[in-house]
Amino acid sequence: MKLNKIKYLAAAAALAVSGSAFAVVHSQQGNSSVIFSAYESVSGYTYVWDTGFLKDDIDTGGAFPSFTYNLSADQNWTNFIAAAGPNVGDIRWAVVAGDTNSGSIDNDPISYLSTGPLAGLPTGIEATRNAQFRNGTGPISNYLNYLGAHLGFDESSAGQSLLHLKEGPIDAASFEVALGQKWGPALTFNITGLLGDTLGLYALEQDPTTNRNTGAILQTLIGNASVVDGVLTVSAIPEADTWAMLLAGLGLVGTLARRRNGSRPV
Repeated sequence: MKLNKIKYLAAAAALAVSGSAFAVVHSQQGNSSVIFSAYESVSGYTYVWDTGFLKDDIDTGGAFPSFTYNLSADQNWTNFIAAAGPNVGDIRWAVVAGDTNSGSIDNDPISYLSTGPLAGLPTGIEATRNAQFRNGTGPISNYLNYLGAHLGFDESSAGQSLLHLKEGPIDAASFEVALGQKWGPALTFNITGLLGDTLGLYALEQDPTTNRNTGAILQTLIGNASVVDGVLTVSAIPEADTWAMLLAGLGLVGTLARRRNGSRPV
């Protein structure tokens, strides 16, 4: 069955986590929605899901609550997989969010949330200057803004998904056209993964404590994201004190187990 060219808007999906009640996709309004996107270049379709979280829910304030989403239960995702057909192995996905408001809304510097290589960002990214970062990340901002301004994603779209068919080589709503596997002329790392991959989740921002143009950007690995067996999982990397508590707990369990074994009669 041929899929319609129009966008498919799904009913609001039930979230298994507590996130922001409403999400604003537009990065120019500050603190955009955290968006999961996937595309397949042969079919020309882009799948989008608004996670219901805002960027600052995830990249600030320490560890964020991990969450999962059963993509396989979403009709838009099912239609997307059907459209890909034999090219399903070529599907690429990413998690992105942005704040290009330059501080007038939430007093933050220009910043982004993006998936990237789990092993770390390429050498040289840390030398990217604030001006390069600010002027070279237009595609990701345009993509987020287009979702809000032209595809109907707004404050009430948390938990919703859509399926969009590429409409030519300048279609900003197509993830493949707007971003592809990389974004920004200065930040050329691959932000996408294949189905089954695990990616790192990075917070990137211009350094507000240095020169507005020549200061180097800040980058922090804050979590992981994966799409395995039709389930999207996004999880935080435990902070140092959390790891310490976990290791201490494991040590205590080991000690108690040894004591119990040692007290058994021979």
